[in-house]
Amino acid sequence: MNSVIIFKSNTGHTEQCANMLADELGCKAIPLNQISKVELNTYERIFFGGCVHASKVAGLNTFIKHLSKDAHKQVVVFAVGANSSSEQNTQDLIKSNTSLTERDIPFFYLQGGFDPDKLNFALRMMLQGVAKSLRKKQETNPDELTEKDREFLNFFQEKNNHVDVKNLAELMSYIEK
Repeated sequence: MNSVIIFKSNTGHTEQCANMLADELGCKAIPLNQISKVELNTYERIFFGGCVHASKVAGLNTFIKHLSKDAHKQVVVFAVGANSSSEQNTQDLIKSNTSLTERDIPFFYLQGGFDPDKLNFALRMMLQGVAKSLRKKQETNPDELTEKDREFLNFFQEKNNHVDVKNLAELMSYIEK
């Protein structure tokens, strides 16, 4: 099936996933900022991959605007974020990104990584503030930390990368159906 992958990456993890998927499918991965150069109507299957930022899939609404309303294409969206892959994370993202449910678009969540050196100053400061607040909470009321709080503290301590072709298994299984 003739496919293309459009992606929006912030720190490179989504781009890594998009390129791995492109290798698996034998197609091109193209940054979202070049979507105007792509004739989407020439593809039978269109993938969009976006990084997760504040529970939103970055670039998703821009991507959706480029799809024709009557397109009979297979569209699949994947998001790459810092949290571990879980059904709860997937469902939370679907709820926060209403264009997925409005168009009934299949959605997959992949764990990416964290690289503070690639974040802009404002985002880096915000994450440091959240971490500081959670560490204080951990010291004063450790029983009040949620599982997500603990995961945040563990994950955002240092640079890490969990991008792996194995993370594509569920998405590849869906594609092969």
